[in-house]
Amino acid sequence: MASKGDGTARPFVRINPADLCLYQALVDLMAPAIEGALRPAEEVCGYRLTLTDNPSPFHESPTWADFIKSVRDVLEGGEYDYAASLDVASFFVYVQVDELERQLFEAGAPPRAVRDLGSLLRAWEALGVQGLPQGVFPSSALGSFYLSGLDERLAADGRVFRRYVDDIWVFATSFSDGRRALDLVEKYLFRYRLSLGGRKTNVLRRATALSETETSKEVIERRKQSVREDLEAMAEDAYIDAEFLPDPEDVDVVAVSAEYAELAPQVLAGNYPDAARSHLLEIYRELQALGEPLAVADVPDILLRFPDLSSAAMRYVAATAQADTEGAVAAFLTVLRDDRFHREQELLGIFRAALRLPIGCSTELAAVCKRHAGGSVSELVEARALLAWGAHNEADDFGAADEFWSRTTARWRPYALMAIQGKEPGERDERYDRWSGEARFLRSLADAVKEQPFQWKTL
Repeated sequence: MASKGDGTARPFVRINPADLCLYQALVDLMAPAIEGALRPAEEVCGYRLTLTDNPSPFHESPTWADFIKSVRDVLEGGEYDYAASLDVASFFVYVQVDELERQLFEAGAPPRAVRDLGSLLRAWEALGVQGLPQGVFPSSALGSFYLSGLDERLAADGRVFRRYVDDIWVFATSFSDGRRALDLVEKYLFRYRLSLGGRKTNVLRRATALSETETSKEVIERRKQSVREDLEAMAEDAYIDAEFLPDPEDVDVVAVSAEYAELAPQVLAGNYPDAARSHLLEIYRELQALGEPLAVADVPDILLRFPDLSSAAMRYVAATAQADTEGAVAAFLTVLRDDRFHREQELLGIFRAALRLPIGCSTELAAVCKRHAGGSVSELVEARALLAWGAHNEADDFGAADEFWSRTTARWRPYALMAIQGKEPGERDERYDRWSGEARFLRSLADAVKEQPFQWKTL
């Protein structure tokens, strides 16, 4: 279950690599039929299947950025004063396998491939996967195809629209015209047991739509430019030589700090402005690049409200440790407190970020990592926590690795070898010799680590 920006979660699926190869291969066989049913890539963006011999099945697919640019191009053209922004609620979960098969047959897809795909999806359904497994590329291609009938319905109504799988913009000449577009889409979706998500579905004026499609990066770049222009104007008025103006990096700190100072109090007070999540994400990226720790103290409270930012926010915290190690470690300890709930992928992001801290910076943090390595929400989280323990605990302490090795399976044992790579060489190598006798791969890994240890942040 992966966290969303509003605090709820969506179900993602981890597919066995062999199953994923089969899934993609079946979709590849149906590529001509799928692409033949879709309108031009300018209108329908997302994961478009290539019909060439390029090894990437999604070569040159229009990206989300391409989709947003296309939406903005229509809005900036000035022909439409309104736009309906639509999102299909829980789309992938509610795709009906029988209906997908029917549409694929109708589109002329190879019958055997369609039947095999149906068998595969029904087998996964028996394991609890509803609809299309979310989070893998073939599902996006099939999902986009599943709504191709809606594209034709909109085109038949004379509508100009842009779609990225289940995110849709339909342009309108008036508010009433926008509502008619919503009604058209809702009636079509109802036939397939689908509905629009209320929170993301609105009829907007052009100016508001342009504002909502502006990326957080563009907002911050605009603020930076404004600060530069203000400084240049002040220098000109005061006859200050340009060489005495602040360095560009200092200007960026001022601009990003101003953005954060406006946004953070609202988020911490529980009032979430539009696009607050994406805006915070961009701010953390900017501050990480600058190594500026000004937002570190707020991170634990911010993550209570936007837990899906855990990975990006904690990478930022780790990047500031050179400037303020104590503050960075305190943020990690607060975020990992036992009274805080975390989903699996949030913990994975936190422990991966911990490997970016200065090595050996906190035995207290290592003790917390050891607890998670000894029992957490999944074996993968335990293995990640073990690496973080190894990076920050004392060089002569092998306890957590020994315990992990004794109770885990062969699949996870390489993590124990990696976790002790920085430990005291004598005892470490004795364990490498003893442990690596069980498999050739472990012997090769142990030899490689002894010759050249890995960088912790790459693990």
